[in-house]
Amino acid sequence: FLASEGIEIPDATISTSYVAFNNRLVGQIISKKSYDESSLKFIKSLVKNFSGYRIGVLSGDPSFAGQERFESTFENVSYFGNLSPEDKAYKIKPNSIFVGDGLNDTLAFAKADVSIRLGHRILGYGPVDIEIKVPNLNLILRVLDYAGSYRTVLKQNAAAALLYNAIALSLAAMGKFSPLGAVVAMIISFLALLFNSLRLLSVPEV
Repeated sequence: FLASEGIEIPDATISTSYVAFNNRLVGQIISKKSYDESSLKFIKSLVKNFSGYRIGVLSGDPSFAGQERFESTFENVSYFGNLSPEDKAYKIKPNSIFVGDGLNDTLAFAKADVSIRLGHRILGYGPVDIEIKVPNLNLILRVLDYAGSYRTVLKQNAAAALLYNAIALSLAAMGKFSPLGAVVAMIISFLALLFNSLRLLSVPEV
């Protein structure tokens, strides 16, 4: 608007507004994006617990609004700003988790391998894998921790089952495994796997 009135202004950015009086530029207003401490703590926890993974922040805000803040604080966090819903979806790579809370995240939800919707602003709009109705970022960390525990138990059970079958088949081939012994061994194996899996029922409170 000022330029159309013939007032010469420096290179403007989205976060800068200029004030003119009597066709003269007299000042500027610079707005700065602020981020709550819980978000920063959440990113710090992700960086600490998942240092081997690439972490990206996809935002519809202008790039300069958060890029300097995030990339100067976290070495392995990339910030992508001024993104449309299509741009966000394009940034999603294979084997990825996407966390969002808005309607403009729907395309990214659909493309991610695991999608997590946080909050209750758009409940039921678009399918997601995990829906957390409470806007608490710590719950996402709990979900990731639980997924890691589930994966560990799954591997342990698979390894134990393979070991049992290998031993049982070897003994049976040598004629040293009676039918009663096979039944007892099967029950013991089942109980061992069951009790190992019961650990997954213990979910710590946030």
